[in-house]
Amino acid sequence: MSPFIDQIHDYVANRLPENERLAFEEACKNQPDLQKMVDHYSTLKSIGLAVIDEEVRSIAKEVANPPKPKTTYRLLFWILLSVLLLSGIYFVVKSQTKKPLQYVVLYMDPSWPISRSADSDTLSDAINIGLDGNIQAAKNMIFATSLSTFEKNLWVAELFAKNKMADSTLIYLPQNPETNIQRDRINYLRILSLYHVGKTTEMKELIDLLPEDTDPVYLKIYDQLK
Repeated sequence: MSPFIDQIHDYVANRLPENERLAFEEACKNQPDLQKMVDHYSTLKSIGLAVIDEEVRSIAKEVANPPKPKTTYRLLFWILLSVLLLSGIYFVVKSQTKKPLQYVVLYMDPSWPISRSADSDTLSDAINIGLDGNIQAAKNMIFATSLSTFEKNLWVAELFAKNKMADSTLIYLPQNPETNIQRDRINYLRILSLYHVGKTTEMKELIDLLPEDTDPVYLKIYDQLK
């Protein structure tokens, strides 16, 4: 389920920073269920505020008459009731929504290269540097090898995926794999990255189009994402 669920309250209250608000609105376009939750929450909030407004108007009329001790208590009662109503609906929605699985739970390391052709040392060094966190240096080293463009892009994408940098992973994932193993790994990294950035509609469409002979190890992971 969408990782944006926790932002519904702040979005409706107009408390999200500009970049988070734009990301949230983009997610609503791609996730109909998220948009429905926002609409329901906004409606319930409006109802709660309308109840409070009506009670305030009623109390205002009473103010013209001799004050009644119970007036303040009535206002507090209706405010508390409305807050409890909104809070209850919000937490019911959250409780019925599966929390998104953590990236570290879904991610599986590839078989990082130890020795490969004449560039084995260079590639191994680049991978080690990348795994230590210096991905830019590792990327430059990988692109300096004599590997095919396909392999260069794949290893760079793997390093980005390892560091949970989903947007960059999607950029470097190569096309036209030569083997089923490459195909399944690329599909896995793409699905994982789409999930991580909240593009669940695209993710589910890709899962539905997977070949029938996809590795069962990956299929078990996809079952958790649906």
